[in-house]
Amino acid sequence: MYIDKALERLNQIEWSEVGTKGDKLDGELFTEFLRRLAYYYQKMNMPHAYPPMWRFISLFHRGDFTEDMESYKHSTFSEIKAEFPLLFEKIPKNTHFVENWALCYIQMARDVDNGEADPDDLDVLEPIWIILQRGGMIYRGDRNVRNAVDVLNGGYFLYYVEQRWYDKALNYKPLDLSQYKTE
Repeated sequence: MYIDKALERLNQIEWSEVGTKGDKLDGELFTEFLRRLAYYYQKMNMPHAYPPMWRFISLFHRGDFTEDMESYKHSTFSEIKAEFPLLFEKIPKNTHFVENWALCYIQMARDVDNGEADPDDLDVLEPIWIILQRGGMIYRGDRNVRNAVDVLNGGYFLYYVEQRWYDKALNYKPLDLSQYKTE
């Protein structure tokens, strides 16, 4: 079952080490995440490219591209957190992104198990898990710049839709993730 594989993957991360290291390789991994996400958006025929920190990527395979998904998020994500409290207690509280990605990952795995999603879609988030497993962290960027991400010691990424992050990411060279994985 994919849900078991997703939980196993998340439990491979030493959550107490997250945010203690980080280096420029994490910036390369984040770029690979952007590339994968752009191709996922393309595959899903998105009406427009949502920002890469968009927390509802797990719903896009259902064809729901509305921005009014708060009630779904609240009920489904609350259920997931209640079902796996030990995992979510470990995830650092200082970043909203990481928890949302974990919630999306678990929801996508459930949907794959139910035949509602493509198993390959789970690979979109693998670069994020590697960053965290290596001790890196991803933060919301400078509070004065709404659409930015800071990868600990790995770079600062602006992702304004109007700056065409999506089009640029489609042209990024793919990374071989095996060179970045930790034992």
